[in-house]
Amino acid sequence: MNSDQGQLEEGSRITICDLSSRQEFTGQIVADYGTYLVVNPEQDPVINPGQQIKVGMSNSQNMTEFNSYICFLDNDLNKHFCIYVPPDLGQKKRRKYLRLAIELNMIYRASGLEINTKTINVSAGGLYFFTPERLVDGQDIELELFLPDNTITIGAKVLRTMQNAASVEFYEELEKIHILASYLYSCSLMKHIQEE
Repeated sequence: MNSDQGQLEEGSRITICDLSSRQEFTGQIVADYGTYLVVNPEQDPVINPGQQIKVGMSNSQNMTEFNSYICFLDNDLNKHFCIYVPPDLGQKKRRKYLRLAIELNMIYRASGLEINTKTINVSAGGLYFFTPERLVDGQDIELELFLPDNTITIGAKVLRTMQNAASVEFYEELEKIHILASYLYSCSLMKHIQEE
């Protein structure tokens, strides 16, 4: 097995096998968001979020295979779905998460304080936000993010602090991270459609 990252590009064809039913189908990568790939299936497969899969693709010189799972579905857009790609797959590290400059209302809780604020940019791995209180690098905090159709409460670690802002990395709470990744995917898709 050769993990040639060059194969995991928009427009590439991939084969997906459901590990439980052994159902196999093909699709095309339509968007690359770091550790998430959006796929347009050529058939109409029966898939669900969390479903364990094996992904395969080949070109004239190499074969790439890796185990993955279905992160989320986009039934409004030709049944596209998203799969997870390990960040260390291939010869170069993949960009870990799509980051969008987006303003969301949020609350953070740290050192007995509860502060209402807004995000500056957001990814499925962390965010950058305004803070009137100086936080400490390495500090554990709790965040409550207000999405249009959902509220996510997730733990995070402060990576960097500036005068009126801080950058944090989320703890690996995958179900919550997938909800956020799905929302960010929808936002980036809408932005792309508006720019056309």
